[in-house]
Amino acid sequence: MSQFVAMLTRPQVQGGEISRSNIKAKDQSQRFCTNTLKEMEHQVSFECYNPEVKQYLLAHNYPSLIEALLTGLTVMMPRDPWEFVQSRLNELQEQGGQLYIEWDMFVEEGLRPKLWRRGMLDSLLDDTDLPTEELLIAAFQFRRKHTLGVYFRAWMKFNLDEQQETAAYNTRLKRAKQTYVTKITGIIFKTWKNYTDSKSASVETGYQKILQVGNRHMKKILFNAWLEDYKETRQAKRWFKRNKAGRGGDESGDEDGEWYWPEREDLISLLPKDVSIKIFSLVGIRSLCRCAQVCRSWKEISEDKELWNKVDFSIFKTFVRDGVVMRLFHKYRPLLGHLNLQGCHRLTPESLKHIGQCQNLQDLNLSECEKLNDEAMQHIAKGCSALLYLNLSYCNVTDSIIRILTKYCGSLHYLSLAYSTQFTSKGLQSITTGKGCRRLVYLDLSGCTHLSAEGMHSIGKGCPILNTLILDDIPDFTDAMIIKLVAHCHTLRHISFMGGGSLTDKAFKYLAMENKKLKTIKIENNTSLTDVAVRSFAKGCRDLSHLCLAGCSRISDQGLRALSSLRKLQVLNIADCTRVSDAGIRHVIENAPGSILREFNITNLIKISDVTLLRMSQSCKALTYVCFCYCEHISDTGVELLGHMPWLTSLDVSGCNISDQGVAGLRFNPQFKHLALAELMDVTDDGLQKMCSTLSRLETLDLSDCENITNEGLQTVAYKCRSLKTLYIANCPKIDDEGIRFLTQGCSYLLRLDMSGCNVTDRALRHLKKGCTNLAKLDVLSCVNVTRDAVQRYQSKGVEVNYNTDRPKHLQQSIQDIHKLPVEPLLDRI
Repeated sequence: MSQFVAMLTRPQVQGGEISRSNIKAKDQSQRFCTNTLKEMEHQVSFECYNPEVKQYLLAHNYPSLIEALLTGLTVMMPRDPWEFVQSRLNELQEQGGQLYIEWDMFVEEGLRPKLWRRGMLDSLLDDTDLPTEELLIAAFQFRRKHTLGVYFRAWMKFNLDEQQETAAYNTRLKRAKQTYVTKITGIIFKTWKNYTDSKSASVETGYQKILQVGNRHMKKILFNAWLEDYKETRQAKRWFKRNKAGRGGDESGDEDGEWYWPEREDLISLLPKDVSIKIFSLVGIRSLCRCAQVCRSWKEISEDKELWNKVDFSIFKTFVRDGVVMRLFHKYRPLLGHLNLQGCHRLTPESLKHIGQCQNLQDLNLSECEKLNDEAMQHIAKGCSALLYLNLSYCNVTDSIIRILTKYCGSLHYLSLAYSTQFTSKGLQSITTGKGCRRLVYLDLSGCTHLSAEGMHSIGKGCPILNTLILDDIPDFTDAMIIKLVAHCHTLRHISFMGGGSLTDKAFKYLAMENKKLKTIKIENNTSLTDVAVRSFAKGCRDLSHLCLAGCSRISDQGLRALSSLRKLQVLNIADCTRVSDAGIRHVIENAPGSILREFNITNLIKISDVTLLRMSQSCKALTYVCFCYCEHISDTGVELLGHMPWLTSLDVSGCNISDQGVAGLRFNPQFKHLALAELMDVTDDGLQKMCSTLSRLETLDLSDCENITNEGLQTVAYKCRSLKTLYIANCPKIDDEGIRFLTQGCSYLLRLDMSGCNVTDRALRHLKKGCTNLAKLDVLSCVNVTRDAVQRYQSKGVEVNYNTDRPKHLQQSIQDIHKLPVEPLLDRI
């Protein structure tokens, strides 16, 4: 009731703000109404009446009337409240007093408050049905319970949503883990499968090799069994034949009971033809001609076309004459596809003309044929129009010959004019006219000193697919020539300037810019080349795989640092680049090139130490060739590290400070095939014996100037390294004929031997003639005990022998020391 009264006593604003003149009257009326309301509220509350009076008042709508009057007084606020009450009661009496009394009936229409609309329940509820304190408490408790329920349900929904989100997150996380595990499992399985496939392939390869070895062994057993059976059968037949003839006797009476070859038959003739041809293909041309004179069956085999497709006369170049070559061309001209006449200086132009009869010839080597002239070359070019490879190095090549080649040999791919100094740029200009050499991919102009910028321009313009260009030993080669060449030739992949010392960084930068697919660059003894050119190569030629900078003394560690970005570099030669140190090589080894580097030459780098060898053994897993010649700071410890690199097959440590300890450490790598140990003064037989104990695959060994090596060390080499093909023992004064005898007993496959300066005699040549039948080249320089007659007899067997009678190196040193002694005191003593 108090809240209702307070709402009704709130001042209502109509038509704007209340005027100041009425404020005082309004305040007085409000105070009066407030006091009256307090008294009337006390009476209306019915708390002071007994039940009969309360029931009477309710029956006559007394509360509703009081409520209407209070509402009118509160809202209207008249100047005379009693007059307002009396006038309203009179109006109510005139209407009969039986009307339904509304609580706002005494308020003017415009001032009635709009609190709520009349609802359906208003007709059912009476004005007297006011809530009691118990109902309010119950309503509050109901409201509180309802609110708690709403909050509880909202909280439950929030928790359920959180749980659902957590469950969904866990599900997604589980799926992600399963996907990750599946992916990792797939990668592992793929890696394992690749590994198993490689292992299976290696096992299959090993199994096939074992089968081949087994089959070979079984064939050998079967062949030996057949041979023994055949021997016994022939022996029995002969014994019966002798018995029938009346000579009788037993097996022991038939000479010594040994098997003999049947007449007009041999094992080669009994074999299949393809096997016999394979056997005959392993002998040289000279032996093949001798085999043709044995019997008719061997003659038929030796004349097979497969054996005469490739003919090499360079091994017997000093014995080849016109008659031999002309008979060969007359008989086998349709079969010849490859012919090598290198160094056959006895051939005349008449015999060289007959090469033109070989119309199927594709490969021709006329290097060092000094008597080749324009007429002979014209016959060759006309007849051999299908020629693909032609080598005319060290020949008298003129401008006419070049014009002949460009006119008739349009399909030429390979051409070598090295050290042919008689042609000029006018001859090269013919390349751009006519058919030219449009298919030329390889050109060697080494030592051609008459080249000019116009000639290089003609080469670049006339050879659009030129792939390889060799320009070695041309000291006057200038930057302008390179620029003229590269301006039209953008297909170069391999280029060489060995010995071209006048080129500068400008030419190399232009070369790298115009030919970005270069793979091989060889530069030697160029003192004008700096780190700028090296950086240009590294930046422009990303496919570079072979780089030679030997003798370029201005290259430093900064240049090698630029090479660290080349991911395809496999061969690197920085010999005699004295400014390079361990730090520069580290950039190459520990970056991209280190893992794929195959060949590395750092000869005469005085700043290199064992630290480089340690890094190399850790990073360079593909390295097969290393050269550390004359590196003063390389010691036995570093060389021992190289012995633990199983992928290394070639090593050159000549001139280093290495003793027996370092040489013996090389035995841990049995894969070595080529070793150079020259000028190792501290190496003795002990270290050599330990090293050779495991190197059964060794093919090349250089022991030159190892003065402490004796016959015992050479004996170990001969018996442990039986696959040896090349041996250098020059200036080893403690090796004599006995050591050569040991060598011939063990190394029967020897092809090249240098025993210059050794203490050998003619007896050594006899041992070589008997034991090393495959020897092709022999050096006996400064062997004063070897006679010229013995050398000439040995040369008659087709072996190339280099011989002179100069004093050995160690004797020359002794004579020089004697000359240094004071002569006059010696004469006085005498």
